[in-house]
Amino acid sequence: ERSLKRLQTDHIDVYWLHSPDANTPVEETLHAMDDLVRSGKVSYIGCCNHTAWQVLEGLWTSDARNLNAFVTVQNSYSLLWRTEMEAELLHACRKHGLGAVTYSPLAIGLLNGQFRMGKPPVAGTPWTENPHYRERFPKVMNQQADDVVQALIDIGAARGKTPSQVAIAWILANPDITAIITGPDAPEHVDDVIGAIGWQLEAVELERLNVVSKPETGSRFS
Repeated sequence: ERSLKRLQTDHIDVYWLHSPDANTPVEETLHAMDDLVRSGKVSYIGCCNHTAWQVLEGLWTSDARNLNAFVTVQNSYSLLWRTEMEAELLHACRKHGLGAVTYSPLAIGLLNGQFRMGKPPVAGTPWTENPHYRERFPKVMNQQADDVVQALIDIGAARGKTPSQVAIAWILANPDITAIITGPDAPEHVDDVIGAIGWQLEAVELERLNVVSKPETGSRFS
């Protein structure tokens, strides 16, 4: 109620479960979400950072208990982290008619063209200010990541676009993606993101990005 008041609205369009809760039965969680929908405070529910089996468990539970079900998922997806969405989740969304929303399309800034392998991370970013990311930077900015960045730079230069715009356009080219959540920290970042729409990558450009970013065994950037 306090949130709705601060938002100056009487309902929320989509209410997300940010992460799975291992300590609470999924049925209990979905009952709580169902109460919110039936009360009119929430129109739809979605889940974030859930694996495919967790999403399907939620759908099965909602169906078995006659509860409002997830209509969309939200997970990290970028040229540097394709496995989570592409391995199973997008297939599950397509099969069950769920929206697929992605976040961190620039891999926390790694795809903006300024980060390169063997060089210190850009100052004033999470990769220098946050100890968790600072420690992981040498591992995540490996040869494949650097090759992806170079491809973004090359394609962007040829198309008059920034590496960030090319990285986001690659996601937008995927017909299974419903929407992208971006995280601009400054007005100029908003302008950069907007520049990713209104044009499309050519097939040869998509092929280069798909090949250079082909998932390999390794740890997630975050």
